[in-house]
Amino acid sequence: MKRLTSIAVVAWLALGASPVLAWDPDWEAMAEPPAPVAWEPDPSPVAPPDGVYLVTETYVGDSVVHSGPVTTYTTDTVHETTGSYARVLESVGTGASSAYDGSAFNGRAALTDGRAVAGTYYENYIRTDWGFVPVSVVFFQDDAEIARAAAPSAPTPTSPASPAVISPVTLVLPVTPVAVVPGAPGRGAVTPVADPPAAPSPAPSSTLLADRALEVLRGRRITITLSGSDVRAWRFVSGDAVALGALAGSAADPFVARWDSLAPAGTAWVLRFAVDYADGTTQDLSVRVTVRAPGLVE
Repeated sequence: MKRLTSIAVVAWLALGASPVLAWDPDWEAMAEPPAPVAWEPDPSPVAPPDGVYLVTETYVGDSVVHSGPVTTYTTDTVHETTGSYARVLESVGTGASSAYDGSAFNGRAALTDGRAVAGTYYENYIRTDWGFVPVSVVFFQDDAEIARAAAPSAPTPTSPASPAVISPVTLVLPVTPVAVVPGAPGRGAVTPVADPPAAPSPAPSSTLLADRALEVLRGRRITITLSGSDVRAWRFVSGDAVALGALAGSAADPFVARWDSLAPAGTAWVLRFAVDYADGTTQDLSVRVTVRAPGLVE
């Protein structure tokens, strides 16, 4: 009887049971995945205005170097990128005035005779949220002079002594007459024969100038000498540069130029010259110019 009662209770519980509904808080998120976030590129860097470039050569100070009679006025720099920018304002020659005189924080020196030194003015910029803002002007000096030797004192003039009067003397030499007999030369006589002119010996081969490479500051006035014991003349053939002087000259004449822009990354500006030598030949000469960008952030 007890066994039948237990079976009846279990059957009643089975008939009255119902499934339990459970709630998962993450179910809705799993059922509806979030929408993918749209990709946006990083903001592009702001390009500087025309003529403004990133500084890679930073101003350190002015320098005056004495070597014998030569005094050189130059500018010391350090090769580094500070994140500042600059542009060339003007290159000026020795003694020439500029509208920027007095505006550079480091001033402009003068030679011993009072003339202002040659060099280049640069304006420095920093990048802000409002664009590129000018912050200062710096002068890169680039000049030299030779000290003048003191002139020797002039000798005291003295009255010349009266010249002695010398009586002319006539020398009379005896002359022995020689009889000239036409006809064949006598026995044992030798008839002179004129030697033919000797052929000119060829000029020795000249010593050629070697190709070279230079590192210059942007906008600075640069002098390139093309001199040598065997160099007679040169002329500019091709290349990217702002010429500040003649495009041809003798060995004593330098090529003067400046560079206002940097070459494409990994390259250099190449200048080509034709050089005439003493042996009558003309040879090519190449000069590779790497431009650095000077400036300063105070």
